[in-house]
Formats: sequence, structure tokens, C-alpha cells
Amino acid sequence: MTKKKPRIAIIGLKGLPAFGGAAAVGQNIIENLCNEFSFTVYSTESHSGNYNNKLIKIIVFKSLKNRNLNTLVYYLKSLFHCFFLSKYDLIHIHHSLTGIILPFLRIRYKVVGTIHGLVTFCPDQWTNSEKLIISFVDYLFIKSCNQVTCVSKYFSNYICQKYNKQITYIPNGSKKLNINLADNIKNDLSFGAGRIIPSKGLHLLLDALELLNSQLILHVYGDEKYLEDYYMRLKKHSYFKKVVFHGLIKSKEQLLFEISKSKIFIFPSNMEAMSMMLLEVASINIPVIASDIIQNKDIFNESEITFFKNNNCKNLSSVIEKSLNSFDELTTKAQLAYDKVHSEYNWNRISKCYASTYYKCLR
Repeated sequence: MTKKKPRIAIIGLKGLPAFGGAAAVGQNIIENLCNEFSFTVYSTESHSGNYNNKLIKIIVFKSLKNRNLNTLVYYLKSLFHCFFLSKYDLIHIHHSLTGIILPFLRIRYKVVGTIHGLVTFCPDQWTNSEKLIISFVDYLFIKSCNQVTCVSKYFSNYICQKYNKQITYIPNGSKKLNINLADNIKNDLSFGAGRIIPSKGLHLLLDALELLNSQLILHVYGDEKYLEDYYMRLKKHSYFKKVVFHGLIKSKEQLLFEISKSKIFIFPSNMEAMSMMLLEVASINIPVIASDIIQNKDIFNESEITFFKNNNCKNLSSVIEKSLNSFDELTTKAQLAYDKVHSEYNWNRISKCYASTYYKCLR
């Protein structure tokens, strides 16, 4: 007799295939565990595409044009469907903002929650009053979940101390893609983020390149129109004419193929949880210059990628110039980072940690 697989609903990814960091985490978890668990993913039209996996059920809700309202309605529809139209053994929710529906989910279900970062640490899109509300939602999320996992070692320790809650640190991962990477064509520099927002540091990179007084071309990958005001600020920068915006490339294979054309990938973010972009670029053996924030140094050390002082454009300018003049050293570091990603941060290994968390919660 075939053993019945535990039924797990996924809320918070918004859609498959993934084109954002958190969604990519969720997609890799369920694809690695779909033979062991029966997954249903709740999504919204705005984030959904052509995704074919017969072992994974996807429920797609109609989306709204207003981004924040669309997210709220998506959460509420997911709650309603779980509560009245379906039956699961467990719910896995992603993002602490799902805390607004969590007390209601807990009436009927056990819940595993994954934190991909705390919104209150991101200054780009929230007023102080909104941050107070979000802090309360974070509290609901952390205190109400049966099991809480976090992708960041730094945030795991922070949450554990602040909320006196046991947190399971499970890092993000990367996987080897079957793509032919560019060998001969090497663009100057590249920068990438799902959303081009101030905390990702593109303005700092432009300032640093301006100080170099160079003719380097910067290739930017990501949604530059997510914050129109910020994009308009970038357009006024004197270095802007040497920047090529490629927009948001949703295909991971295509995105990494384009980035593989770079001599160096620059990652000047001043706030991360555990960056999927950083892992994925390292997984294709491209030299990386990154800010020295603790979240980056929790993943790689100075023998694997090159660090610059966070929020210091003069230091970043100096590091870029030095790196271009000692490129062999960067390629040696890139190989070590590549080896680490595929040995320590592979999804087969990481997915087993999530499976263990599911079983612990089910028991």
C-alpha cells in the first residue's frame, strides 16, 4: 500500500516560476521535496507564468493593479481557501507580512513560517508609522508559528534574542544550471537585483565609477521602474549615460547567461538577509565585489570574494580599480566561492533541513 504524502499549502511565494529571491527559495524547496510531500502553492496572476510540474498543484487568484492591495487580497484569499475550501496537514508561509492572517490559520492548522528578511530593516518604502504596524505583524508571525525558520544567520540571532523564540537557521542555496555560459565576450561590470531600490546601492556604485573617471560600461539587471522616484534620481547622475539597463529578466538561466559576460559583478547592497543573487552569481564562477555587511560575510570570506567598506563610494572606487589591475587574484577567489556554493549551499542538502522541520511540526 502506497503511503499517503503529507499535504502542505504554500502561502507567500505569489507565483511560479520564481523571479524573486524568496520565491526562488520556495520553488527549490518544493521541487526537491515534491516526491515526499504533496504541495499546493497559492499564487496571484501578477506573479505567475508558465510552470509545469504535475506533482505540484497551483491555485492562481486574479490580481489587482495596486501592488500593496494586491498582496493583502492575495493573503486573504489564500486564508479563505485554506480555511473553507481545502484541507491540509500543514501550512508553510513565507515572509513575516503573512502574520496578518496567521492567527486565523492557527485556529485550524499547524504552521511553519520562513523569514527572508525583516521589512522594518528596509528603509526604502515604509514610513515610520507603517513600520510600527509592520513590527506588530512581525511579532504575530514569530510568536504564532509552530516552527520558524530564517535564511539569515544574523536575523536568526536577532529574532531569537528579541522575541525569545527558537529559530531554525536554514540558509539559501543554489543549483548547477544546464546553461552554456559566455566564454569570450566580457562586458566591463554588472549589477543585479530583483528590484532596483536604494538599499541595493546602485547610486553608490555610480558615484564610485564617477570617481574612477573611467569609460567602464555598467550593465544593470532588475526592475528599475519599481520605485520611479529612485530611477529618476539615477537618470540625473552624470555616469548614467554609461549604464545599460536590461530590465527584469525572469528566466534565471537567461539572467545568469547575461551576467556571465561580466568581468566583475558588483554587489553594493547595504541590507540583505541572505542574498540569492550573490549565491547565484558565485555559482557561475564570476568574480564578485560586495559590501562588507555581516550578511554577506556570513556567506563568504575575503579569500572568496572581494569586500569594500559599506556605504563608502571612495573605498568602492579604489577596490574596483585595484581589482581590475589584479584580475588574476579575482578569478582565483571566484573559483573558491564557486566551490563553496556547490558544496555547502546546494538545494539537495538544504531541502532535507526543511523536510526535517515539516516532520517535527507534523509530530
